[in-house]
Amino acid sequence: GEVFSVNIQRVEPKQVIVALGRAEAVLPISEQVPIERYRSGNKMKVLLKTVARSSKGPELIVSRADTLLLRRLFEMEVPEIFSGAVEIDSIAREPGSRSKVAVRATQDGVDPVGSCVGLRGVRIQNIVNELHGEKIDVVEWNKEAAIFLANALSPAQVMKVELNVDDQTATAVVPERQLSLAIGKEGQNVRLAARLTGWRVDIKSNVEYEAEVAERAVKEAEAIATGAVAVEEPPVAEEPVEAEAVAEEPAATEQVEKKVEAEPAVAEEAKVETKEAPVAEIKPAPVEEPVVAPKLAPQPAPVREPVAAAEKSASLRDVPEAIWTIRRARRSVSDSDEPGQIRFAEDIAGLRGGVTASRRNRRRDDAAATTQPEAPKRKTKAGKRRR
Repeated sequence: GEVFSVNIQRVEPKQVIVALGRAEAVLPISEQVPIERYRSGNKMKVLLKTVARSSKGPELIVSRADTLLLRRLFEMEVPEIFSGAVEIDSIAREPGSRSKVAVRATQDGVDPVGSCVGLRGVRIQNIVNELHGEKIDVVEWNKEAAIFLANALSPAQVMKVELNVDDQTATAVVPERQLSLAIGKEGQNVRLAARLTGWRVDIKSNVEYEAEVAERAVKEAEAIATGAVAVEEPPVAEEPVEAEAVAEEPAATEQVEKKVEAEPAVAEEAKVETKEAPVAEIKPAPVEEPVVAPKLAPQPAPVREPVAAAEKSASLRDVPEAIWTIRRARRSVSDSDEPGQIRFAEDIAGLRGGVTASRRNRRRDDAAATTQPEAPKRKTKAGKRRR
């Protein structure tokens, strides 16, 4: 179970021969890492797994894929693990691909994960280089299984973990966008987490989990409803007994109704007698009709019509005869003209000389009316010269 640094001497089809001090060791295919390529003269660290006896003498078997090799490398690189301040609780490894290591602190004030990773990842990087690029996740161990499972599924963020202790199964709920990260490539991340914790882990997204919870609630509600119906069914058998007791009550009620019906008959007779008296008193009401009729008979409309007609006739008779006479229009010609005589345009004073003469006469009259006598102009030498 110790780690040795060896040189590869030769590579055979089924095994690799390495020099372990003065002896030779065998690295079989079962203990090799699938992604590693071995060449003669290369140096590497191996774990001495067993010492077997053969016909040729003792045979040393070394390994590169054993989980114990990873533990020994951590002890060599991390002083806290070598001193015991930090312990490795469990390791889950897929050689050459990925590994998960759960650590815990045995002393207060020690960060187990930080001590294994080192400043800026120097310590963990040396181990990764020795394993030829194998990815290593260091997680913190916790006594609470739910918290330990959530840490083991890193780098994914777990929202909720449900545990079933009887079946040793767990359901981890992660965000929808981190579902593939939690499962890992070909389920590698969840598979290593299951090996590290010892629980069978089922990964679900928050959307899927909420849908299942809703379906479960509906089923529970239906179960409760069916249970309530089943509880209410037994009292139904007792109802006929109560019906018999109730059936006896109508007999008593019928007798009461008969008694009550007899009393209203007497009351109705009394009411009929009282109704006949007021009918005789209402008859004098028609006396009021003749009082209203004479008031509405006189109307002013028929009286006014003959008065208006008389006034109109009187006014027409009193009109003087001079109004009916029509004055004759004055004639421009002499009174000696007879009404049947033919008249010419020249005989009319205003039309003598024709239409043009009448227009000319109008212009003269207008000019005479508008013109006024002007002052005589003085004749000057300047005026003569201008002429």
